[in-house]
Amino acid sequence: MEAYEALKMAIDMADENYRTNKDDSYFSVFYAHKKKRLEKVLSQVENRMCMGFLLRELKQERLRFVDLSKEEAAHPTFDWYGEHYWEIVYDGKAAGCEAAIGILESALDQRDIGDSDDTKSKKQ
Repeated sequence: MEAYEALKMAIDMADENYRTNKDDSYFSVFYAHKKKRLEKVLSQVENRMCMGFLLRELKQERLRFVDLSKEEAAHPTFDWYGEHYWEIVYDGKAAGCEAAIGILESALDQRDIGDSDDTKSKKQ
């Protein structure tokens, strides 16, 4: 499956999860930010950004969001009815990065397999 199509499906799934959980203070924020991060990646893929570069960038961002989430868990800057708002935001963004990383790695693997098949057929 092409990265574009897989990202669209992941966005649709995050949107469906958001709508299903829109009354839940944790999951509504989590899925909204996961969806936003996936939409940003889709935009970058649409603009023909190098997938290898984008993958490296996403891995760095995911680590940064995980670190920020841990920091918020330890020292919350905004407590929203007992929930640490920014921790949830960072968790959602990290989840969006994680989903996009899986999609892009799969797309790059498929492309490598296709390239090696083309190389084999050209040698014959």
